[in-house]
Parts: sequence; C-alpha cells; structure tokens
Amino acid sequence: MRRVGVPAAVLFLLALFAAPQPGAPDTASADSSMGSRMTVVMADAEAVRRADGGVGLVQSLVGLVSVLRGDDYIAFSTMENPTELVGPFRGTNVRLPEFQSSIEAMLQTPATRRTSVIEAVSEMRSLLAVREAAPGSAVYLVAGGSSGADYARHIGHLPGITEGFAAGGWYVDSLVLPDSSGEATSFIQSIAASTGGHVSTLSEALDLGPIGDSILRQDVSGSLYEAGSSSLGYGEVMSTLITVLPGTQEATLLIFKENAYGSLVLTNPSGQNVSAHDAAVAHAVETPNMVAWQLVDPAPGRWRVDARGVTGPVSKWVHHTNRYTLMLRSPGPVALSEPLPISAYVKDGDQIAVLSDARMFANITAPDGVTRTFELHDNGQDSDSKAQDGYFATIVPALETPGTYKVELELAWNRYEHTITSLTQMEANHFPTIDMESVFAGEIKPGERTQVATVSIHVDGDPYPVEPTALVPALVSEPGKSAVIELEPRRLYGDGPAWQYDVYFTASEGGRHALSLTLNLSYAGRDHAQTSRPFTLNAVSPFVAEEPKAAEPKPATPLEQPSAPVAAPAEPEPTPEGFPWVSLAVSLVISLGIAGAAALYWLTRTKPHGYLYDDTARPLVDFAEVQRHPLMNLLFRDTIRGRELDIPALDGLSFRFSPDHITVIGRGRHPTVRVNNQPLVDEASVYDRSWIGTEGKLFAFMTEPLPVPSGGSDD
Repeated sequence: MRRVGVPAAVLFLLALFAAPQPGAPDTASADSSMGSRMTVVMADAEAVRRADGGVGLVQSLVGLVSVLRGDDYIAFSTMENPTELVGPFRGTNVRLPEFQSSIEAMLQTPATRRTSVIEAVSEMRSLLAVREAAPGSAVYLVAGGSSGADYARHIGHLPGITEGFAAGGWYVDSLVLPDSSGEATSFIQSIAASTGGHVSTLSEALDLGPIGDSILRQDVSGSLYEAGSSSLGYGEVMSTLITVLPGTQEATLLIFKENAYGSLVLTNPSGQNVSAHDAAVAHAVETPNMVAWQLVDPAPGRWRVDARGVTGPVSKWVHHTNRYTLMLRSPGPVALSEPLPISAYVKDGDQIAVLSDARMFANITAPDGVTRTFELHDNGQDSDSKAQDGYFATIVPALETPGTYKVELELAWNRYEHTITSLTQMEANHFPTIDMESVFAGEIKPGERTQVATVSIHVDGDPYPVEPTALVPALVSEPGKSAVIELEPRRLYGDGPAWQYDVYFTASEGGRHALSLTLNLSYAGRDHAQTSRPFTLNAVSPFVAEEPKAAEPKPATPLEQPSAPVAAPAEPEPTPEGFPWVSLAVSLVISLGIAGAAALYWLTRTKPHGYLYDDTARPLVDFAEVQRHPLMNLLFRDTIRGRELDIPALDGLSFRFSPDHITVIGRGRHPTVRVNNQPLVDEASVYDRSWIGTEGKLFAFMTEPLPVPSGGSDD
C-alpha cells in the first residue's frame, strides 16, 4: 500500500494550488484560503458511475454545499486520486458550469489504481492540516463498495486518523450510495461517527433535502423545512406558496427534481416573475437535480414557485435568515409566589424594532413540563407602560415551583402563517418576603410612642436577617397630620442585621394614617423589593362630651273620624261544570316552585357590605347603601360594577361580595390595578384594611366605618 507522508502531501498540494487545472474554474491562491474554513466533497468515482444518475447527484450535492456553506473554500476530489483537486474556491464565487464540467470529467475518467477509503480519508486529513483549516471544516464522503475490501484491517487505522480530525475541530459526513454492501456501509458509518459527523443516504434527488437540513444543523445555522412535494406527470404544474416574514435578511429556496429537464419560475408578492439578474437574487445555482435561489432582503409576503415541464418527484425546501432576534428582558432569577412582570423586545441589529402589526407570545414551561402561553402587548395598557416603544409586556401569575423555566418567545403576524421564535430560560427561586403583623388593636393617643406591629423577614420559611436600611417605611396621613415611625431590631446582643423588627408609631395629633413597609435589598444578583400589606392607624384625641339638649314635646295627634260603612262583597257566581282545576293547580305549583327557587337563590346571595375610603380617610362608598337600578339589584345582588359607584378610576372593576371578604375582578381593558401593592391578575381577594391602587389614586376597604374624630360628623 502506498502511503503519502505529510511532507510529500505538503509539496504536492502547494504545487497543485499554484497551478490550476486547464478548464477548471478559478481557484483560490494558497495564501487566500490559509486558515479559513474548508469543505471537501470526495466521491467514490467507480461507485458513482454504477449508480443510476450518480454523476448528476454528485454535481447537485456540490452545488448544494456551495449554497449552504457559501463562505467556505470548497474543493472536490475522488477516492481514486484524492490528491487531485478541483478548487478550492469560495462557494459564492464559483463559475458553476465550468466547475460542473470538471467534476464530470473526473468522475468519468477510469482510475489507474484504486485507493482504499481509509487512505482517502487520511489524505483529506493531511489536506486540512496543510491548509490550517479552521474548526468546522468538513469532508463529505460519497462512497459505496462491495464486501471484498479488507475492512477489518482498515478499522485498526481509524483511531489514529480520526484523532487528527478531532484535534482540528473537523468532521466527516458519510453519504452512502445505493449499491453499498452492509460491510462497506458499516465502515463508512464508523468514520462519520468517530468524527462527530452524520450519515445519510444518497440514492435519489429527493435525498438532497434532508442532506441540506443536516448541513445547516451541523453548522447551527437553523434548519430547512419542506414547503411541498409531489410527483408530476406530463403537462402538470406544481405551484407552491412560500411565506417570507418581515425582517427576513436572506431566504434560500431549494428545488430538488429527479428529471434534469423542465423549468422553474419564481414570482414575488407583487406578481412579477424573478430572474437571476434581479437585484433581490444574490445567488442562483442550477445543477442536474437542483435549482437554488438565494434572495437578499426579500419583500415580505407570499412568493410562489411554479414547476413546469418537470416530470417525476419534485420537492421544495426553504431556509430563512431573519435579522430580528427576540430578547427577554430578565434581571436574573425571579421570585416565587409573586406575580411576575415580564418584558421582551425585538432586536434589529443594534436597534429595538417597533412593530405595529406584530403579536408576541411567551410559552413558559415549568420544571414539571406544564406549558402556559401568555400574550405580551406594546399598547400602553395593562402592564405595558408606553405604547409603541418596542417593549412588549405582561404580568404572569405567581410561579410556585422552584427551578428552571423554559421561555419560548414567539413573534407572529396576522397576515402570515409562520412565526419567529427564540428559546431562553429563567430561574425561579425563593426570595426574601416581608410580613408585618399588627400587635395593637386599640386607639393610639397622640404624643405617645406605641408599638403597633412586628416585622419578620423569611426566605422559604427560614429567618433571613437584613440591615435596618433595607426596610423603608411608607406613611400616608390625612392632610396636615404627621407621625414618626421607628424600627427597633430584635437582637440578643451586638449590632448587625436582624430578621425581626418592632415598629413604633408616634402621632403628633389625632388623625388617620396608613402604614406599610418595603423590603428593598440585593438578593441573588438582582435588586428585589416587596411591600408589606398596609394597615390603618388611628390616633384619637381625648373625647369632650357635649351638653345634652332638652327633648322637644311631640305635637298632639288628631283623632281620626269614623269611616263610612263598607258594603259586603257580593257572593261569587257558581262556576260552570268542567273547569280544568287539575291543570290550573299543576301550573300554580310549578310557578310557585320556580318563584321560590329564584327567591331562595336571591336570598342566599351576600348583600353588599363594607366601606371605601380614599387615602385621606374621606368616606367614598357605603356598599350597603349604593343606589342601584332595580334590575341590576335583582339579577346581581352580590356583585356591584365599578361604574355604579360614580368613581371613574374604578370603572374597569367589579366587586363580588362574600360573608368575610370581597373579590375585586378586572373587567376587560383597564389601567394597571394593584391590590395591597401587588398587580391585579384577573381577580384578588380583599379583606379589612386592604388597599386598592389605580390611576394614581389609593382606596382603602373597611369592613366597619372608621370612627369619627371628636367634634366631627359624617357629613
């Protein structure tokens, strides 16, 4: 067996690159391709000649590689003479007719000697080493073979060869011809597997579609999708619509056909036929079994591909490269058990794209595999702060399971059937939570320092010490009123953080105040803030009794005059015989039953109750006294709509009453609403001393009316 050592191969290849073959296309100089990524198609010429249409398939394979790996330096060789190359050339710069002729000549020329597969692959390894080929370089080995070769002996040399491929970051993809024996196929597959390559079958033109998909996936450049396939008879036409989305930077259309004859016509969304000379066509390739168009910045819409005069199987494949990238705005891990605001945007190069006719969705898959879909909006409503600024937003209900959540962002247009997607993930963990518990239920005297609450900080139920500066009190007082809030840490000794604090309150004078505390700190690499549930404090001045007033005498009631005698009612006339007493009785019973059921349902509905105050403790609504339309009171006894309260800020809400609480429900489009400083998602329960915030206004719900300060009244 003749082995070519690396020094000999170096001399031979340098001479080969310096002197292109007569009739071959322009090749790259030795310097221009050094260190670049390289792709070599190497074919078993004898097996190709035996295969039906084998030469055309190989020519089409090289054309496919030049389209999908257009930035590579591409070369062609045969196993019979692996050191004789056509190329290398840059994929997008090839003069295809000349190149196809050179390939056909090499495949049709009988070899004076036959090189084994292992020798041929070894030569390709030397070639890539000499060219200092960049990682990702590949060899596409088109091979068949009978069982006569000594594959058992060759397999022993395989590790030494494949180690060289692994060291360079190169791989071999094996394409098995139809006449290959089982033993030969197994050996060819071993070569691909040992270098991290793929194995495909190349027996007909339609095999080129999956091969193209494999090429893209190996490059992590997306994938091909099949737009349509059919088997055409004489005179039949196959039309396929292909959707090009907005933001498409490049679209590659590939048509594979068994018959080398016939024509393919491409029509743009305006209905105009596209030729290879149009400005939108960057690259057009035609081979015996493949036609390819590469479109640059194509017009969005529906393009049509018509196959005319083609007989036999036809398949059409598409690959898009879109300049839009979907990005999730995530500051890091997110907190469990809290409504989660999420925001995303569409990146167009270095800019944020503002899209008026697009919709964005987030498909969030929890660690248990359950997926929920939420739509994000850029309309300035709900959780989106500003319309048409490029940022889409929504509020996701609280996540309850810790772990990794997969987030698939999806951009869609109503006019098109296809979407753009991107996949990312986020971590959900337990974050510090604040709990403020009231410890004083009486009335606070002005000027007295009174402990009113205890604050505790936990992470997943465990105490979590924080510095006093991490707790920020917020006090909303009546106009002209003021008070002082003090926090004292509970420590056994020393200074430093504490997980429990006592809250002291000192009012300068009588008045009502709403108190809440915000936990504001850095946790798990991100800023985290949570506000406690607010409650009301009432400082009451000493009561001054008023002097009783004398009761005024009631006016005398005049005596009533006796009424005139009333005539006795006339006796009823006798009822004629045959009156339907039974039917009347049944109807009466049914009517009474229906009326009774309706009355029972109405009586079991909870009557509206409770009171609504503004942030100055001014009474706004006594739910039990709301004047309602009789029909609304009859049909919806336990529910009051916000627009019935004559408070515009509450128009988008409804209040449903239960014995111990009420439920606030969002109806349709409404501004951002927060209940106890948490965003309202669909509905939320409201208890005594809960706060409702909307449109910059703050409302307090009370189960009992607030006491009237001394000297005041409800008016």
